[in-house]
Amino acid sequence: MNPLVSVITRTKNRPLLLARAVESVKSQTYAAIEHVIVNDGGDPDAVTQVLSRAGQSSSIVIHNPESVGMEAASNLGIRRATGEYVVIHDDDDSWDPAFLSELIAFILAQPPALEIQGAVSLSNLVIEKLSDTAVDTISVSQYNSGGGLIQISRMAYVNQYPPISFIFSKHAWEALGGFNQHLPVLGDWDFYLRFLSKFNIAILPQYLANYHQRPSSDGIYGNTVIAQKPIHLMYDSFLRNQYARHPEIIGDLPSLLVNLAVGNDQKAEKKKKDMDLLAKLCMSLLQDRPQSVYIFGASEYGIYCKDLLEEHVKVVGFLDNYHTGSDKVDGCPVFKPDVIRDQPNASILVSSIGHREVIIEQLKQLVPSGTVRLY
Repeated sequence: MNPLVSVITRTKNRPLLLARAVESVKSQTYAAIEHVIVNDGGDPDAVTQVLSRAGQSSSIVIHNPESVGMEAASNLGIRRATGEYVVIHDDDDSWDPAFLSELIAFILAQPPALEIQGAVSLSNLVIEKLSDTAVDTISVSQYNSGGGLIQISRMAYVNQYPPISFIFSKHAWEALGGFNQHLPVLGDWDFYLRFLSKFNIAILPQYLANYHQRPSSDGIYGNTVIAQKPIHLMYDSFLRNQYARHPEIIGDLPSLLVNLAVGNDQKAEKKKKDMDLLAKLCMSLLQDRPQSVYIFGASEYGIYCKDLLEEHVKVVGFLDNYHTGSDKVDGCPVFKPDVIRDQPNASILVSSIGHREVIIEQLKQLVPSGTVRLY
């Protein structure tokens, strides 16, 4: 008999996206599903209308009079759930119809000795643009890769798997005390690390989950990883400090030190690959012989690109979302990206490797009808 899976969807005043999420769950080939929707302080009527139009009035709905936050909303939904397995399906993401069928079969086929209490599929990154009545896909690319088991050392370095790809046992959630409700962001990464301190997570090497991002949207329709980047950076450092001071959170001290050492090796290897990629992008730009260039990213990588380019082409300055406009980095001025609105023929080299496609889409949105050249 197939185990019951509880799908938890957190939402707040995003009916256009919620309708897609409901259809994503409804389209699953796996039959034993319980859908729990946590309306976290949003308009109750909007949620009711979405479910009515989708013919999903049997879904369990929790209406919070006021928002309690993402992780608290997840915990509320899971406490109400009765399934043996749980997955967080946020209102802006989606699945391949075979996601649950493949993941459940994959988990059940694992040897008990591996102590697997969760599994992830690989994910596609979907860049999209929102209008009043529709969501238009701009691009789709592979977001991650891998197989075997998630290594805690790699997860300690960076979270590679969005919540939409992760299914886990309710037993494990209970053993861990649920999600950390005090975290406004990065609650999924913290949960992964605490999870891996006790249990294993297997990786199904199939692209069955879709992680959606909207770089041109802000406010309630924005992605927190983009719209709240400074907060993400702050809590990333906060959590790393917490784990170093209290290593029992994610394992004993020797294992933490090993993970940090491996993480440093991985960081060095990744940096070399990033630098090689940027050198190739700089060569491609120089072959086009632009008169001047902006470099997106006032960072170590941006300075590296500046050093490669400035003897051959005029570097006007850096573009950066979070630097003050009067700042200078390595002698170059730093501008907000919207400075290119009046320069439709600008050449821009994107030195930020992380979320590169999101940044490129953001720049395209600034000059939608121009001929801006992006490298």
